[in-house]
Amino acid sequence: MNLQRKTDYVAQWFRVYRALGEKTDIKFKYKNKPSIESSEFSEEENTAHRLRAKFCNPNEFQNYKYSHEKGDGSCGISSMAKDLGFEAHNLRTDHFRRPPGLIKFLLLQLEFLWRTRFLKASIWKTSRQNQYIDQTEDHFALGSIVWGPIRLPNKEFEKTWNALLFATLDRSIRPYLVPQADPVRWWIPVNMRNDLGVSNSDTREFNFVSNFTLISSPELTVETAHKLIVESLARQRHWATWWWQNLGRWIPEHWLQKVAQIHLVNSHYAGAFSNLGRWSCSQKDLQVHFLVNTLKSHPIGAGAIWWNNQVNISLHIHPSLGFSKEETEQIMLAWIENINSILEQIE
Repeated sequence: MNLQRKTDYVAQWFRVYRALGEKTDIKFKYKNKPSIESSEFSEEENTAHRLRAKFCNPNEFQNYKYSHEKGDGSCGISSMAKDLGFEAHNLRTDHFRRPPGLIKFLLLQLEFLWRTRFLKASIWKTSRQNQYIDQTEDHFALGSIVWGPIRLPNKEFEKTWNALLFATLDRSIRPYLVPQADPVRWWIPVNMRNDLGVSNSDTREFNFVSNFTLISSPELTVETAHKLIVESLARQRHWATWWWQNLGRWIPEHWLQKVAQIHLVNSHYAGAFSNLGRWSCSQKDLQVHFLVNTLKSHPIGAGAIWWNNQVNISLHIHPSLGFSKEETEQIMLAWIENINSILEQIE
């Protein structure tokens, strides 16, 4: 793929949303942490090497901001590494994939239009709908999944941790949705590098990010979530979204802004769950989280990154939803509790 000739039409959406008052920067939270042996675990826990999730104090972290108009999350990590003076490497193996054929692509487009159709009825409870107004302050909360210095996650956890995090996240926000909320839709971002013939190690500034829509249910399990994610990737649903995200190739930007305005009011997704994958960092005591962008139509942003053998998670809530800092932390604590209930079963 020749980036010199390629226009980043995905970036155009972030420019349009910013013009409509949305915050589009990618935010990272980082801190230097003490050694795991001395602080993360008690003596009893060090002996057991127990895998578990825990809440992180947000006041201990510093901020790093990266413009989504310049590139995606992987580009943001590379930019942060350069500015803060450390090395970061994406450990994802390259698996180059062929794009779908014409007939399959057209069928994917029809499915995409149905799954992403506008829905005027909000999925949030009445108390939330009444607060669904313009506000200025958004809130976030952080957590980590950590384990002892010897014990490492088993292979089953490594294969399904994405589904585990998503299923427990979905369960954690259910109390805030109307009981009959249907469908409950999530954006699941997808790294398009391999689909476009680019290596995962290529972090030149560009938005190689698409997504697919995943529809959840109150009965969603880790196994079901894993199956839905694997099937969506195998069916290449992210290619249909990639066409939509490159809509700026065919229409002028002021038309794109009108599409975005309608989209912000009528989409009513729960939000987005983004996994930046597995990374190694030369600075072993550095802990990094990233905050997923939110929109008025996609108010929950949940992120995960496997950083130096520790899974760091984040919850970011759009200000228009009216959640307080305390409520945001309550959802994170519920997410952590749900994660731990699953981890206890697989240890």
